[in-house]
Amino acid sequence: MSDSRSLSTSALIDQLFTEEDRVTAEQIDEIVRRGEEALPRLREILLNDDYWYEGQRGDFWIELHVVTILARRADCTTLPDLVSRLLPSCFADYDWMLDRWADVFSCFGEAAIEPLIGFIDGHRGGYRDGTDYTEARHQAVRALAFIAHYHPSTCERILDYLLGILVDPDEDDRDLITSIIDLPLRLNRERSLEAVQSAYRRGMVDTAQAGNFRDLLQEVGRSRNKGFFTRPLLEFHSRESIAFRQQIWNSRDPHARLEQLEEDGRFWIGSAPFPPPLAHFYPDPRLSPDYPLTPMTAVQPTPTVRVGRNDPCPCGSGRKFKKCCDAVATG
Repeated sequence: MSDSRSLSTSALIDQLFTEEDRVTAEQIDEIVRRGEEALPRLREILLNDDYWYEGQRGDFWIELHVVTILARRADCTTLPDLVSRLLPSCFADYDWMLDRWADVFSCFGEAAIEPLIGFIDGHRGGYRDGTDYTEARHQAVRALAFIAHYHPSTCERILDYLLGILVDPDEDDRDLITSIIDLPLRLNRERSLEAVQSAYRRGMVDTAQAGNFRDLLQEVGRSRNKGFFTRPLLEFHSRESIAFRQQIWNSRDPHARLEQLEEDGRFWIGSAPFPPPLAHFYPDPRLSPDYPLTPMTAVQPTPTVRVGRNDPCPCGSGRKFKKCCDAVATG
C-alpha cells in the first residue's frame, strides 16, 4: 500500500473503496488532515442513496468510512447532512452504522443538540409508518445521551429534554419510550426517578423488554454505565479489527460466525449489511469481485406491502424479517 501522505486527496478517497473493510485509522486521519479539499466528494458520497442501499464490492463499506471522517472533522456545517442519514441508515438496515451514530454525534458536542432534537420532534408519530422511524429516533436520543455524558456542560439541558419525552402525553411511541427509558437514569438517577415512574404508570414501557421499574433500577445500578458509553468509531479501522474480520471472511461460514459474535456482544465487529466478500456467496465466477463486468443482480418479486427489515416477518415465525425470509431471499 502506498504511503497515504504521498497520495492525492482524490486517490485517497478512491482507496476507501478499493480497500473495502481494510481501511486503516491512519488512512482515515490523513483524509481528515486534508480538510476542505476532501469535503465536496465526501458529502457527495454521504448523500448518495445507492451506497446505503445497493452497495457492491467496496461500496458497502464506504458510508461508514465517510461518516467516520466527517465525525473526526467535527465541522458543524456537515451536521444537517449527517442527521439526514439517520432514517436511510435504518431503512437500509445498515448495521455497520446503527450503533455508531451516538458516537458520531458526540464528536460534535453542543452543536449537535438542536439538529437532533429537531429530528426527534419532527418525526413524532412516524412509528405508524414503520419501526424504522422508532429506531432512527432512538439512535438520535442515544446520541443526545452520549453528548451529555462526554460534554457535561450540556447534561442539564439534555436531561430536561429526555425527561420531557417520558412525561409528554402526546409522545405515544411505546417502543421508543421502552428503548430509551434507562438513558435519563444513566445521566442522573435522582432527577430521573419521577419521570421514569410516570412513564411506567401510563403504560408506556414494555416490561417484557425493559423489566419492571425495580428491575430497571437494579440493572442500571448494577452496570454503573460500565461499557455503555463506549466510542467504537475508530475501532473498526484498528489493525486488530481488520485482522479479525479477515479471519471471519476466510472462515467456512462467515454469516454464522457473525451471528455468533453478535450474540456474544462483539458489537465492535458488527454484522455486515451486504454479503462480504462476494466470492463466499456467489460461486458463479461471473459474480466474482475480480470479474471485469458488472455483477448480475438477481431480480426479486416486488412485495405488495413494504416490510421493514426490523419488522416482524410476515411468514409468522416471530423473527425479524431481516433474520428470516429476507435473509433467505438475499443470502
